[in-house]
Amino acid sequence: CTGTITVYEKTGRYQLNVIDMQESGMGDLQARFEALKRDLYARGWFDESHKQPLPVYPRCVGIVTSPTGAAIQDIVAVAARRNPAVQLVVRPTQVQGAAAAADIAQAIREFNQWGGADVLIVGRGGGSLEDLWAFNEEIVAQAIFESRIPVISAVGHEIDITIADFVADQRAATPSAAAEEVIPSRDEMRGQLLYYQDKLYSLLEHRLAQARLRLRSLQNHYAFKKPEGLIEQRREQLHQLSLRVQQAWQHQMILRQQRLQSVQRQLQALNPLGVLDRGFAVLHQDGRLVDRVGALQPGSLHITLRDGAVVTQISDIHEESHGEKNA
Repeated sequence: CTGTITVYEKTGRYQLNVIDMQESGMGDLQARFEALKRDLYARGWFDESHKQPLPVYPRCVGIVTSPTGAAIQDIVAVAARRNPAVQLVVRPTQVQGAAAAADIAQAIREFNQWGGADVLIVGRGGGSLEDLWAFNEEIVAQAIFESRIPVISAVGHEIDITIADFVADQRAATPSAAAEEVIPSRDEMRGQLLYYQDKLYSLLEHRLAQARLRLRSLQNHYAFKKPEGLIEQRREQLHQLSLRVQQAWQHQMILRQQRLQSVQRQLQALNPLGVLDRGFAVLHQDGRLVDRVGALQPGSLHITLRDGAVVTQISDIHEESHGEKNA
């Protein structure tokens, strides 16, 4: 409630003349916070599909915060303890006041234009809702959403929630927690390297042991102990194969000769001149084969015998009683 207070001095009673009243916990800033939260949620700016994974081993961490606040001191202290080799680049930024939101958004865009940072920590120390309000402005949420560099939000204390926390790729409860999450521990890295070194040595020893067993097996092989015996065995196998090939070739030749002789006998049997060897003759007249008396005409007749051919003349053809002609 807001208004004016009056005091009745005799009784010591106070009276509040209320000018404006709002529900507890739902002031003007809180109402604006909830409205923007619903709006950005509807746009999909909080969706997990837009979240980028934080790098496992960043070489350079960009920090968007005040250069004089407690947040930067906490981050530097954590970095010095965990891994001094990681480079910290701070872009001094206003984190409170009317111009803070635009300055924070501009710092995020500058880091993206530079491109030298692997991850960004955006945040500040704790404070009231009014103190943290710059991180509830849409311009800051848009800069975080459009950032190509992964952003971890570290605003206030663990109980403080801002719009930047919802849009960021990851939220940390405090700036110190953000540094713990982003900066890899040098001791843990050394432990991992030792672990992988031991694992690599074990793997190499296993491979070497297998290679030794195989070499020993080869050394004990028959071929290395008595190579001349193996050569003689292979020579005998080659000789046997040669004999088998030769026998198969001869068999094929015999089959082919038998098949050829069979075909020759068939052709001989089908040869029309083959009947001449049995005392028959072949008659041609005017280039035509004569196979009956009725086909004969007076004139020359060509007679083929086994040992040659003769030409004779037909002067007369006599018909016999059964209808045939007789030359």
